[in-house]
Formats: sequence, C-alpha cells, structure tokens
Amino acid sequence: MATAAQERARDYESAIAYNKSGIAKSQRGDFAGALADYNRAIELDPGFVEAHNNRAGAKEMRSDLIGALDDCGRATEIDPHYSLAYIHRACIHYEIRDFRAAIDDFQRVTRISPKSGWPHLFVWLAEMHLGQRERADRELAESFGDRINAGEKTVGQGSQPFFWID
Repeated sequence: MATAAQERARDYESAIAYNKSGIAKSQRGDFAGALADYNRAIELDPGFVEAHNNRAGAKEMRSDLIGALDDCGRATEIDPHYSLAYIHRACIHYEIRDFRAAIDDFQRVTRISPKSGWPHLFVWLAEMHLGQRERADRELAESFGDRINAGEKTVGQGSQPFFWID
C-alpha cells in the first residue's frame, strides 16, 4: 500500500507527463487534445502553475480569451513571481486592446525581472495606443537610458538595434 507521500509524488510525476503531452499536442496544433492534457495535469496537481499557463495558451488558441485570462490569473495567484503568466496575460490584454491592463501586467514583469528590457517596450507601445506619447517616451528613457540612440530613433547598441522608435 502506497503512502500519501508516494501517491502525491506519483500524481506530481503524472501531472508533469500530462503537461509535456499537452505541450507536444499544442505544437502540433491539437489544442483540444492539449486542453484535455492540461486539465488532467491540473486535476492531479492543482498548484501546477506551468500547466495553468499552458492551458491558458490552448484556450487562447481556441479563442477562449476569457478562459485564458482566468488561467493566467490563477497562475499568478499560485505563484506571484511567475512572470510568464503576467507576460501571457498582458499579451492577451494587448490583443483585446485593454492597454491599461496590459501595461499593469508588463510593469509587474519589470518588477519581477528588472533587467529584462523588452517588457518596457510593450509598456511604451501600449502607452502610445492610449495617446500618452510624452509619458511613453519618458518611461522608455527611464528604462533604457543611454541605450536609446535618439538621433537614429533606435533602442539598442551598435549596428544591431532591436527596436525602432516612431
């Protein structure tokens, strides 16, 4: 007879296997199958943050944006430092043109990973969509400082800028 600890370990391993299977199905475009696998992974381990985020992706691909937002929210409740869920949720907010919510999530990412520059670019883009050019430019300047090549309207260094401004 298995102990409770052994059963939890077995459920955890099974949840990982279902999550991996869901990823493989998503990569093949089988989002219904992926969703079933992510559901099973979450049944086995309700705190499996990656499975919640992956299920959000499968829901998004099936145009269930509300369900995807809910899963991203659940992932951030489980682990408030899981930046991928904030990034995912911010992208969905951006997609549905809820720029203020996108900005909030991207700013959370910048607090979790302060050295990551690209979330600042998305904040800048969302601010631009809201008509906040001055605020957007100030945010970008504060974030990138000397990495902004204002004369060339690029952000980056050397001959390989990674973002064009304007």
